[in-house]
Amino acid sequence: MTLASQPGMATTVCRPPSGFLSGAWASHHPKAIWCYGAKPVDWCANKDKWLAYGKTDYTKQFYRVFTCTANTIALKNYTLYQIVSGECGSKDRNEVAKYVIAALLNTRAGTTPVLSEAKVFAIWSEYNQKLSFTPNAGAKPWNGTEIVNYLKSTMVGYSGY
Repeated sequence: MTLASQPGMATTVCRPPSGFLSGAWASHHPKAIWCYGAKPVDWCANKDKWLAYGKTDYTKQFYRVFTCTANTIALKNYTLYQIVSGECGSKDRNEVAKYVIAALLNTRAGTTPVLSEAKVFAIWSEYNQKLSFTPNAGAKPWNGTEIVNYLKSTMVGYSGY
């Protein structure tokens, strides 16, 4: 898995959560910000890259990285890899945990400049408590599907692994 930007590598213009649904954000930020985060399937196919790029051990239990409450307790004892690979099935509503893990790995790999580690943890923390995330003050909260759609917007498909 190559997580460094190269000419011709697939990339996507991305926005921070606060600007994701806002056309106004783009008009205030005329210079494009490029994201080239890996999708969960890419991380699954490259377990050997988790430590090198994502600075995370794929065998670590989910609760050792992300807080679990009653809403997400069913994920507690799964490993990060099991969740990213979909082994937890319907216990991961809308696959939010799956995409949050991939987003964290991408952030640690430096491939998603619009997301900080702190923001990834904030997204999870609020979702964990409320099963939603509010991207900025006064905004309509995002449900699990909308959170995943945003996180997907920071990821691109890779080929040639």
